[in-house]
Amino acid sequence: MNAWLSQAAPAPQQPPELLLLSRWVRSVERHEPAPPQWPEPWTTAFGAHISQANLDSLAREVVHAYEGNARIVQELGRARGFRPLFYWQPSVFMKDSLTDREKNRADQQQELLRWFVLAVHAAVGKSAFLRDSVAFRNLDLTFAEDRGEIFWDWCHVSEEANARLADEIYVDILRVAGTKAGGGARAPAGSRSRAARE
Repeated sequence: MNAWLSQAAPAPQQPPELLLLSRWVRSVERHEPAPPQWPEPWTTAFGAHISQANLDSLAREVVHAYEGNARIVQELGRARGFRPLFYWQPSVFMKDSLTDREKNRADQQQELLRWFVLAVHAAVGKSAFLRDSVAFRNLDLTFAEDRGEIFWDWCHVSEEANARLADEIYVDILRVAGTKAGGGARAPAGSRSRAARE
């Protein structure tokens, strides 16, 4: 009888906020937090269930594709008589001390992007091809210890920071040019060579 009455009687209406709260409490009690809602391009790339393993796997694929492109360009260089140079650019996620504006801009990015950039950074560091290549330099940590404002968003930098990156690249160009010409090329006074930093 009680069961029949409970089915026949209309359920009491709960305020929407109370209904949401009760669902949240039940979710917490069951240890089932709602999954983050990632943008569609991310779920297309990583699948419905994004995990660290998925990120690491795709990061290795990114680096593998980069290695393949570098090999092709090096072969073209040998065939056409030029020496290519390759650079991995810095990101805000590798900077230890962010200004308020940098932190605000970094926080506006999807957390998944941060995880993926860090996974790619690790994959670049593990690449034997890139590590052993004299034509490759990883500039990812160029601004790691800077306390001033460098980044406009997660990867684009200020005019002054671009000039510093250009100095780094210019030193390598002079080195390559000096090697081909038998020496004599010198870096400009404001440039910082890798040897000087080390």
